[in-house]
Amino acid sequence: MTRRDLRLERRRRRRVNQIGYGVVVAVLVAVAVAFAVTLAAG
Repeated sequence: MTRRDLRLERRRRRRVNQIGYGVVVAVLVAVAVAFAVTLAAG
């Protein structure tokens, strides 16, 4: 692999990471909301 290929691969991976981070953030927010609702109901 040439250096240019590595750079392209890194850029592609970053886009995939952004989608992954979005999913992770959504899950964390959902867990936090469920936890807060459980504490409020508790």
